[in-house]
Amino acid sequence: MLFLLNDRIIDIDAPEARLARRWKTLGCGDPRVLMARDALEFAKAVIDSHSRDNAEIDDELLGDLASLIISK
Repeated sequence: MLFLLNDRIIDIDAPEARLARRWKTLGCGDPRVLMARDALEFAKAVIDSHSRDNAEIDDELLGDLASLIISK
């Protein structure tokens, strides 16, 4: 599945499976209890934090954020 996140296109094969493996590393909390709005706010906060620090967001993190948003 292709997903557009800001200005990047991300190819995600199995977003739910990826999220099940990586949600603890991502730090979003248990995704089963998150609402869609919570997932979007979390992704926005992570992206905003990187933008403020002028830090690049690596492909793994973008994939994880995309998986979270797709899953919700």
